[in-house]
Amino acid sequence: MMPIPSERKRLISDLEEWVVGRKLMKLNLDLAEADEEEDGADIATVLLQLICATRYLHRPEVLKSTHSVQYVLPLLDDERFKQEVRMSRDAFERTLGRISDRNVFHQHRKTPQADPRLQLMITAYCFGSSGSSASLGKIARRFGVSEGFVDLCTSRCIKALLSLETSEARILADSGFPDCVGMLDGTLIPLEYKPKKDGEDYWSHKSRYGISAVIVSDDKRKIRYVFVGFCGSVHDMRVYSNSRLASLTSKLFTPGEYLLADSAYTTSAVAVSSYKRPSSLVADNEQFNFHLASIRIRVEHTIGILKGRFPPLQSLRIKIFDKKTHERAVRWIKACLLLHNMLLKDSYFDSSWTKYREHITSDSPQQCATTDGKSFRDSVKERVLNIRRQR
Repeated sequence: MMPIPSERKRLISDLEEWVVGRKLMKLNLDLAEADEEEDGADIATVLLQLICATRYLHRPEVLKSTHSVQYVLPLLDDERFKQEVRMSRDAFERTLGRISDRNVFHQHRKTPQADPRLQLMITAYCFGSSGSSASLGKIARRFGVSEGFVDLCTSRCIKALLSLETSEARILADSGFPDCVGMLDGTLIPLEYKPKKDGEDYWSHKSRYGISAVIVSDDKRKIRYVFVGFCGSVHDMRVYSNSRLASLTSKLFTPGEYLLADSAYTTSAVAVSSYKRPSSLVADNEQFNFHLASIRIRVEHTIGILKGRFPPLQSLRIKIFDKKTHERAVRWIKACLLLHNMLLKDSYFDSSWTKYREHITSDSPQQCATTDGKSFRDSVKERVLNIRRQR
């Protein structure tokens, strides 16, 4: 079915035909008759230029009200304020203080930018909205701005937040796994809409379109590393194999350091996964799997808290048409991850945010554990079991 052209396009098409027709008529008329027709042709040309120079033929006036920003949000109690922007007032002010001096908010233009406070408030509201309440139109009317401004300020705040990104390491001191530096897991960021280009590549084993991500967290549920951007059809192990974490092990890990992972990941010298059948039926291996799962569950808690606080990550309403819009979705995801770390110590934390749980599916690794990985895992197992016996 062909798309129906807008009234503006139809008018432009009619005027173009009119102008071209006038020019063809001049070729068949003598000069006297052509001079009489010249004024009419000029009017059509000028009218065509005017319409082409404007974006809208009839731009309707949209009623806007800033009462919500000026009078409602400032007077809300802390609990309701948290429901609006997914963080307490103190956390909001701290976040604003960290990004308000970024260049993205102080670019010299003819029209001065809106207050960074308003831009962050709109962005935080977008991060906390899902479903139909996350539509640009509803958010724009709530804050008394245009749909384009909602998209613009969200992009600015995401850029400012990503400029704060840092990397740091933390050893799990009392986890019972000596030299462990984090827990590794993959997750799918579902998409609300099928991507227009190569949409089948985004179709995952969870029967949803999405973008794959690999996350490393510590025992305090702080995200220490993230690699996101592969399409949802890609196996978690392949995503991890293409990350800097796997390709630059000698630079990022000191000898003996490792990550804990589930059986979907291939055991190596830096990633220790659980034993699979039939090896898991051995008593020591079964006991090791139990201890590993009791520690590694924290990365699943981290993902649950992340998607609970930021519902758009349960179904991202960004339409992907090309590489540019795909990268926009990736930046959106990374900004939520960064905010998660910044808000871990927020005094206001809703217990309902931890109720999100991903549907677990059986996901076998793509290849068997390497010989070095097996021997390293066995050595880690012996150390862990010895520590447990001494307690």
